[in-house]
Formats: sequence, C-alpha cells, structure tokens
Amino acid sequence: MGIALSSQNRAGAQKQRNATFLRSIGSALGGKIGSSLIGVVTLGLIARNLEAEGLGQYRTTLTLLLFSGVLVDFGLYSITLRDIAQSHVDTARTLGNAVALRILTTLTAVVLLTLALSHWQIGSATWVGVATAGVGWVAYQVNELLRAVFQLRVAQSFAAVAEMAGAGVTLLLVLIFASFHVGTNVMLVATSTGFCCMGALAWGFAKRLVPFRPRFDPAIWRQLLTDGVPLAASAILLTVHMRIDVLFLSLLRPAADVGLYDPPLKIYELLSMLPNLLGGLMLPLFVGDLSKGGTLSRRLSAASATSIVFSGIVFGVVFQCAEPILSLLVGEQFVVSGEPLRILVVSAACAGLTAIFRFAAVALDQQARVLRADVLGVSVAIIAHIVLIPRYGLMGAAVGKLAGDLTTMVSVAVILRRNLDQGILVGAAAAALLALTLIELLEIAFQVGIYWLIAAAVSVAATFGVALLIPPVRRDLVMIAR
Repeated sequence: MGIALSSQNRAGAQKQRNATFLRSIGSALGGKIGSSLIGVVTLGLIARNLEAEGLGQYRTTLTLLLFSGVLVDFGLYSITLRDIAQSHVDTARTLGNAVALRILTTLTAVVLLTLALSHWQIGSATWVGVATAGVGWVAYQVNELLRAVFQLRVAQSFAAVAEMAGAGVTLLLVLIFASFHVGTNVMLVATSTGFCCMGALAWGFAKRLVPFRPRFDPAIWRQLLTDGVPLAASAILLTVHMRIDVLFLSLLRPAADVGLYDPPLKIYELLSMLPNLLGGLMLPLFVGDLSKGGTLSRRLSAASATSIVFSGIVFGVVFQCAEPILSLLVGEQFVVSGEPLRILVVSAACAGLTAIFRFAAVALDQQARVLRADVLGVSVAIIAHIVLIPRYGLMGAAVGKLAGDLTTMVSVAVILRRNLDQGILVGAAAAALLALTLIELLEIAFQVGIYWLIAAAVSVAATFGVALLIPPVRRDLVMIAR
C-alpha cells in the first residue's frame, strides 16, 4: 500500500510539474504574441504621426542602438542561465554580477554612440534621439537578461506581464503624444518610457525569485566575459542579418525610404517569430526522440511542413491585399511599400523555416555548422544590399533580405538533409496549392465587390478547410497539436 501511495504521489508531482511547465510556456507565447500585436498598433500610430521621414529617423535611431548593444552583448543571457542553473553556484551572486555587467556595457555603448553622433552624422539619427532612447535601451537589455531567472524558475508569466505592460505603456504614451502632433524625439521618449517600465517590472519580479543586487566581483566578470565571447559572434551575426537592410537604407537612401520600409519589416518580424516559437516548443521533443534512440525526421518534417503551409496561406493574402493591409495599419502614405511587403513575406517564410531547422540542429549538437551557414547567409545579404539598395531602394533592401534568408535556409537544410524526409516537399506542394486557391478566391471576391477584409477572412477560413482535406497536412497538424 505504501509503495502504491508513493508511486501515486510521484505521478501527481510529475503531473503538477508538467502543468506548471505548460503554463509557463503558454505565458511566454502569449506575452510575445500580445506584445508584438500591440507593437504593430503602436507602429501604426507612430507612422501616421511622423509620416515616412520621421518614422525613418525613429527606426534608424533604434537600429543604431541595437547594433551598438550587440557589440557588447557577450552572450550574457545564455551564460547566465547556464551558470545559475548549476546547483553549486551562488545564484544571487552570479546574477548580481551579470546584471551589473550588462548595465555597464550597455550604458558604455550608448554613451559612445551618442558621442559619435555628436561629432559625425550617421544616417538620419541625432545624438539627442539616441541619448533619449538610450536610457530605455539600458532597461530593455536588463529585462532581456532577467529572462534567465524566469526561465530557470519556470515563471515566464512574470516576463509576459513585464513585456505586455511595457508595450501597453508605450502605446498609451504614443496615443497621447500623437494628439499633439509631436516629433521623432518625443516618440522616442514614449518608447524609452515603455522600456523602462518593462525593465523595472522585470527587476521587481526577478528579485522575488532570486534576491540579487548588482555586484562587482572581478573574477566572476572575467569568467562571464571569457565564456560569452563565442556566443557573442552568433549574436552579432544574427543582428547583422536582421537589421543590416535598415542600416544600409539609412546610410545610402533618404530617411523617408527607411520609414516606408519599416511597416513591411515589422510584418516580416511578426511572421518569422511564429515559426521560431514553434521550434522552441519542439526542441524538447526533438531531444526526447534522439534520447530514445530514434530520429527526429518525422517530427521535424511535420513542424517544417506546418510552417510552410502557414506561410503559403499568408502569402496568398498578402499577394492580393498588401496595399489595403498597409493602408489599414499605417496609412495611405505607405501603400507604395506593397511590393517590398510581398517579397518580405516570402523572406519571412524562409526565416521561419530556418528557425525550426536551428532548433533541430541544437538537438543534434550541430551549432558550429549552422554558424558557418549564418556567415554565408549574412555575406550574401550584405553583398546584395550594397549592390541593390543604392539603385532600387526599398525593393533592393527586400530582395537583399530574401537572398540572405534563402541562402541560410538552404545551407541549414543541407546540414540537416539526413533528418528531413519527403514530408517537407509534400508541405511545399500543399502550400503552393493553398496559396493559389486563396488568391483565386480573393480575386473572385474582389470582382463581386466584397470588402477586402471580409473577403480575406472568409477566403482564409475556406482555404484552411481545404488544407484539412489534404491527408498529409492533416496528419502534420494533428502531430503538432499533440
């Protein structure tokens, strides 16, 4: 009887741990998706208030801060999470040193960037704007580091609350400021305040889980920096890949071009984020399959095919409705960005599929080979941007990003070729069929005179119904749902 009760207690404890883990993951997903959607609404308000040129200055400022910050990133998030997860480590002491190091390095980067801009003009940003946004940028970087605590304690609901609150504060301030028709620097104040709110909440929540304080222990700082340098290279490559188009646009084209390019880029980021979240959820399952002596080919192909099918449906909508979507989100002035948006949707599909491949590569311990693929993709993107942006502007930036994403995707697929089966090809064929079906349905709806938003909603629902009638697609969706 005692053995049976003990077994039941262990089973109950395991179920409780599983439920806690799922709630934490769900909170992280909800927070990320919710803050991204709020960010889209915020972008629409900023774009309508600042118009293309002002939005270009706003985006250039944040891009320069991003590049300056990644140069002093040192992989602190991953190293801190690894260290504080070890039982013999003083968690509060290690975290306190990591936080202090993050504050100092980010603040130094902001100050140096501000001084550089006060002497040399870089793009359309000003030193006042960088200094204004830089305060919030320090808080944002601290928030990113403290995610390690929430992940360790399986309490990512705290991170979600902080992120949603920061996004909400930014939206509220932008809404207030927009009524006064303010300039770029005031909008940067709104963004900076939102970042500060996010960082302050994350700090308070993290202290409830780990009672830390900023510390300076030279030995720990030195160890954090030494261990983090290899990871810093990957972080720099990823940032270059994600933002080099904006940087080149700001250097080679007028600020208005950067502003016109920003809304399609925001949609690109939102679309590529969803497969990345799916890949993160699949990683433990990939590892579990391998630990049992199996392969991850079936599960990897199901996740990849699902991502491809999702991208096909999105492409069908954007192909027909790019201009109305931009008009609804950011205003009539930005409808000229419709063609770049269509290209970036294809690029987002490549980036999303690559994200799933990355998690599979981590499960297979193939990170070093993926890093070489990243180098190749970034190199192709840089060359394409240098060649195309001066002549073709927004279209050149979009095509350059597509070239880089496509190169990286193909390179990583080659690395994983032994773990991929024909399910991906079936998914690609299904995606093409669904995209064509959706395009034709929307064309018919437009000819009849149905409003585009209603037509899109009905056509997507009908296309998804068609997708469920395709047996391989249905099997993949069932596997993912399980």
